[in-house]
Amino acid sequence: MLHQPAKPTTNHKRGQALVELALILPVLVLLAMGTLDLGRAFGAYLSMANAAREGAMYASLHPSDANLVADVTSVVLAELNGAVPATPSITITPSSVPLPRGSSVRVTVRATFSLLTTAILGLGSVSLQASSTVVVQ
Repeated sequence: MLHQPAKPTTNHKRGQALVELALILPVLVLLAMGTLDLGRAFGAYLSMANAAREGAMYASLHPSDANLVADVTSVVLAELNGAVPATPSITITPSSVPLPRGSSVRVTVRATFSLLTTAILGLGSVSLQASSTVVVQ
């Protein structure tokens, strides 16, 4: 009488699927977190670019404001409204008042952005920068 090989049981198949899941799940979770981080960083960059644009437009429309740097800074921070976790660095070029008509004013917003993925991997944060240049009216 011939000996027939035993058919694999469903327990083996379940165990194999569990091992495959255990191998691929960390990669999928890291990929999903990286995608979310990229979206968060891009959203923060868009907010910073919009805030720099608003600050440059304010400086362009108020070239003889005695408190130009403080006012532009408050406009930029109000436009950011907490979109960037860290306090941003705001630079206005030129910062001398009054700004000559027809010249250009540039507002640059810099901030560090901590990514969740890099925190898990032990890496540092990312530096974001957005700037806008407008002609003084």
